Amino acid sequence: MSNIAIVIRHYNGDTNVPLPEYPSSYSSDDNFTSVSFNDISGTFHDKLVCYKKKFIWKFDAISGVDLNRMYYGPDGIIGQIKKYKSRIFGISSNLMGMPSGLYYLGTPSSFNFIGQSGDIRWYTGELHWIEVDGVKLNSIVANDSQEETT
Repeated sequence: MSNIAIVIRHYNGDTNVPLPEYPSSYSSDDNFTSVSFNDISGTFHDKLVCYKKKFIWKFDAISGVDLNRMYYGPDGIIGQIKKYKSRIFGISSNLMGMPSGLYYLGTPSSFNFIGQSGDIRWYTGELHWIEVDGVKLNSIVANDSQEETT
């Protein structure tokens, strides 16, 4: 995937940061958000509010140096989250099916040590990105006539 260009920028930041390492693979999933509650008579209600796409970037092997630059370092994803107190990033991507736009870093995002080759430490892991806006399906008002009862 070395010919794929991915650039991230924190929503509140002004510096575009190209990824030093590209995902080994990626996948997408549907992510529905809803408001669920029991009414006074004990009937359960689940009302879909929004439909968002979730994209998972998988890294089979990333060096510790690249992982620090991309994720843990002061200019990396975690450094920018700490600086701006937000998980929202603009992502410019030409990955098939992942349009450029605003995404927030979902959970779980984790990296695990898998071995060492000479002085290079290798890690595997994944990042979960979820669309910020998505498609609005209903309002959040609980007594809206479009609610779903189960």
